[in-house]
Amino acid sequence: MAAGRGPELAPELEALVREHPLRERLLGQLMVALYRAGRHGDALGALQAARHRLAAELGLEPGLQLRELERLILRHDPELEPVKRRPLPTRRLRRRGALAAAAAIVIGGVGAGAILAFGSSTRSRPLDVGSSRLAAIEIRSGDVTSTTALPRTPGALTSGMGSLWVADASGDTVSRIDPHGGSVIDRIHVAGEPGSIVAGGRAIWVASTVGGTISRIDPGTDTVTQTVRLGGAGAAAVAFGGGRLWVADPTDQRLIEVEPQTGSIRRTLTLDLRPTTLAFGDGVIWVGDYTANLVAQIAANSGETLSTTHVGNGPAALALGAASVWVANALDGTVSRIQPETAAVVATIPIGSGPSSLVATGRSVWAANQYSGTVAQINPQRNRVAVTLHVGGTPASLTADGRHVWVAGGPGPGRHRGGTLRLVATQTFDTIDPAFQLTQTLVFTRPAYDTLVTFEQAPGPAGLRLVPDLAIAIPSPTRAGTTYAFRLRRGIRYSDGRRLKAQDFRRAIERLFRVHSPGTTYYTGIAGAAACVRRPRTCDLSRGIETDDMAGTVVFHLRAPDPDFLFKLTVIGFSVPVPGGTPDHALRSTPLPGTGPYAIVRASERHLRFARNRFFREWSHAAQPDGNPDAIEWHVVSSLDEAVDSVERGGADWMLGLIPPARLHRLQLSRPAQLHTNPSFIVEFAPLNAHRPPFDDVRVRRALNYAIDRAKIVRMYGGPAVATPLCQPLPPAFPGYRRYCPYTAHPGAGGAWTAPSLAAARRLVADSGTSGARIDVWGTTDSIGVPRALPAYFAGVLRSLGYRARLHLVPFPTLSAFREQVQLSVDGDWAPDYPAPSAYLPGFFSCHGGYSNGYVCDSTLDDEMRRATALQERDPRRAAVVWSRIDHEIADGAYWVPTVSLRSPEIVSKRVRNYQYSPLWGFIASQVWLR
Repeated sequence: MAAGRGPELAPELEALVREHPLRERLLGQLMVALYRAGRHGDALGALQAARHRLAAELGLEPGLQLRELERLILRHDPELEPVKRRPLPTRRLRRRGALAAAAAIVIGGVGAGAILAFGSSTRSRPLDVGSSRLAAIEIRSGDVTSTTALPRTPGALTSGMGSLWVADASGDTVSRIDPHGGSVIDRIHVAGEPGSIVAGGRAIWVASTVGGTISRIDPGTDTVTQTVRLGGAGAAAVAFGGGRLWVADPTDQRLIEVEPQTGSIRRTLTLDLRPTTLAFGDGVIWVGDYTANLVAQIAANSGETLSTTHVGNGPAALALGAASVWVANALDGTVSRIQPETAAVVATIPIGSGPSSLVATGRSVWAANQYSGTVAQINPQRNRVAVTLHVGGTPASLTADGRHVWVAGGPGPGRHRGGTLRLVATQTFDTIDPAFQLTQTLVFTRPAYDTLVTFEQAPGPAGLRLVPDLAIAIPSPTRAGTTYAFRLRRGIRYSDGRRLKAQDFRRAIERLFRVHSPGTTYYTGIAGAAACVRRPRTCDLSRGIETDDMAGTVVFHLRAPDPDFLFKLTVIGFSVPVPGGTPDHALRSTPLPGTGPYAIVRASERHLRFARNRFFREWSHAAQPDGNPDAIEWHVVSSLDEAVDSVERGGADWMLGLIPPARLHRLQLSRPAQLHTNPSFIVEFAPLNAHRPPFDDVRVRRALNYAIDRAKIVRMYGGPAVATPLCQPLPPAFPGYRRYCPYTAHPGAGGAWTAPSLAAARRLVADSGTSGARIDVWGTTDSIGVPRALPAYFAGVLRSLGYRARLHLVPFPTLSAFREQVQLSVDGDWAPDYPAPSAYLPGFFSCHGGYSNGYVCDSTLDDEMRRATALQERDPRRAAVVWSRIDHEIADGAYWVPTVSLRSPEIVSKRVRNYQYSPLWGFIASQVWLR
């Protein structure tokens, strides 16, 4: 290593580090070898993995020399590069001094058996990491002076009006805490997954992750006194400054200015980035974009963008202090320091694993490192960490009140491992193959399988972030947007012990075509896929997916730019790699090896068991955290009522499916602590076959939309707490969503549905001349998401309009077999695969959509959807405008009868703790801990 060699030693060093994971010298040598091999991300990743392991097992941080080496790698210091193979004079080695000690890992400086230890600037004061806590750190001494237990894992945190305020995304509450005694004064219900919180204007402002609302809490009454609706906007973050409330809207790439006295939207500023975090100071709003790794400086008065700065990977938090802007880079484990006058990054400071929050206090800056269980105090004069305080658990949010820094965090990793998590469903497991999973979706596939990229497994706004999984980093497309090049993480094995190879990803996509998986629709844009559609059995994508096992690279070549391609790689389990020898048919009871923390060890149509994958190691807590339960079991029961009974009496811990409304009302009264009502993007609808009479006449389709009583349907789903009337296909808070309802008795400027209009419906039926026509209404006997009474209700409405309606109820697979011949089916239940209209509308409303069943074909609509999809990459704001127009055109064409948008009520058993719900993918089963 001292002679400048190293790349050829990387495989041997990787094996040695796995065998001796706590030896500082070996780990440092591995980092240098990986760096010299061009694997810079792997080099940093090795240290990140060690940080997390040491925090969980020993409560330690890496030593000073390794942290210095990390700094050199981040700077791409030329002294780390390989040199010619010649003996280096002793004199030169001495002259390099401290640099050689870091780069060559001080050969002989630290004993070979030394473990990664604290430097002189590290203090340890572990909290009770077995539960969620709020802790006070005295700024002068750095001592933890008090702790307060929290009922659930906390999210955002702020101080104001003499109190501390903690948002709980999974519990839909904000807790008010007395900073002097540490007691919880009150808990205030805030709907929509409260994800960001700030104090200002004599109020507390809370942004909901899903639903596009801001709630104003009056500290005098501890009640929500106003709800500010943002239309179709999202609300990723809020900040207060200049007498205004500022809202980050990543959905439409806007910054929204709210007048706090009235709650009215004063103006909106369009941005050239997706704002995900905010900070305000000196008349300037600083805006971070987590995905693009950018920070922009916006003048509050003019709205002008003054500068844009590239920072580290995943800027998750901003803070202003010491005449600088500080940026927490969650994926790098660093903090960037920006000089406002020049908008230049003047320092990059390694601080820990997963920095998620920052706060500036006078002469120092504090950062919470979520995955290493530490809070770091940065000295701005020296641009380095002065003190690392080990507090344990998963510190996630910080605030300050003058004397103290307050840190809120959840339970520590590994402290609640054990037990068997029991899940129940009403549909049998006809296949356990991830290439065919639709019903159980991510609750089923995610614990056992991984993809190249994924969405972060977290509640709140973090759950909408795209993060690298089996890939080291998220690549930017090249060659005019048609090429995506991934480099794989090293050393990952399947649950059967085989090594993950690059070729396994091409094999997986080819296999989708060979086995006629529904997932093929996501990958027809790959070069060579057209031939696979025509001749599935001989599918060969070697032209479209280049793989190199030695280099660990997977390169996708597309026929045309696809701004959704990275999103498509996250969908369910369609792109999970498959090892050699995997058969080209659906696997019914033979498990497919996976890379996740669990593996299927037993399977039948009515029972599944997942056990720990002994080859799993946590490479990214954000993408695939290690699981808490020792095992996860699925059981099939005969009905949703039986599923609820099983959870209520403790025979199961969670159920998949809609809680029957009558049971839901009782649970709201009798078991509120076990009930979680989560925001979601779920849309309910009845699709109409526009090519079969009488629905080939737009007047008939519109008549049914007018006649349906959406308030009655809301009650069928469980009431206003669960369902909201909907007249359009896009769900609230989606890009392009603008509330619109042409089918209501009393139309208003706000676009809300108010009541059905049978008079308007009957006029349209009379004009169409179709009264008396026969209509077959189809529903399913085994739906887990649609009320049993809904198909019969639709049939009754059609009869009231003068049609001869007949109701048919059959199992879901039976209906699927001939769905293209159906006039009307009442089983539409859909949650988009990823947060973009292109994930959703083309599939149902294009001529060749994978979910349209041939019901709709309008070439003009197809052209518009292609244009909107193409715009998403180069001009997202214009794309949102086009999608909004398309959404309204689809509503005007009445190709569906949209009924309601849903929240997702879930019941868990009394022994479930650390319940978490992703706004995109739902219940996060692997993170539950069992009492």
